[in-house]
Parts: sequence; structure tokens; C-alpha cells
Amino acid sequence: MIPGIGPMEMLLIAILAIIVIGPKDLPLLMRRIGAFLRKARAAAADFQASLDEIGRQSEIDALRKEMQALKANASFANPPPDLAAAQRDIDDAMNAPPAPDPAKSEPAQSPVERSGTP
Repeated sequence: MIPGIGPMEMLLIAILAIIVIGPKDLPLLMRRIGAFLRKARAAAADFQASLDEIGRQSEIDALRKEMQALKANASFANPPPDLAAAQRDIDDAMNAPPAPDPAKSEPAQSPVERSGTP
């Protein structure tokens, strides 16, 4: 229903429409009103869809510009010297042979063997 118009108001409007327009022409008028409302809703939906598309396009353009700015500012090809030195240290540590484990290289001596007494 239409907000703000109750059943009594609708009944009054229907009675006035029958009196003013006449019972013969009332169905034709209602069909025309319905067709007009359908066209108005379709036009509003098309307008809303075009506004949404414009909004999406502007968002895409803004993201595209932001990506280009980030690409221009990014200097991954030429890192700062301290970062490059840290990267070399990490690479050297990863590629270096493992250090011998002191616990595995010397056999464990019992306390009796250390003292020299049987």
C-alpha cells in the first residue's frame, strides 16, 4: 500500500474515480497508469544502473592510477645499500656449509676416564 494512505482513504479515492471517470473508462485508465508506472520504474532502474557503472568506472580509474603511482615509486630493482648488504648476509648464511656440531664430534667421556683412576 501507499504509506500514509489508509483503507478508508483508498475507498474514498476509488469512489471518486468511479464517479468522475465513469465505470467504463476506469479499467482503461488503470491500465494506462500501470503502464506509465512500469516505464517510470524501468527508466529509474536504467538511470541507477548507469550511475552505478559510472561509479564503478571511476573507482577502477582511481585504482589504476594508484597502481601506476606505486609502480613508479617502487624501487625493487635498486634496493638501498643497507638492505642489499643484509640480503647478501642472509644469502651467504644460507649457502654456507653447516658448522660441525661439537657435541657429535667428540665422544663423551665418563667421569672415571677423566680422573685417570680406574
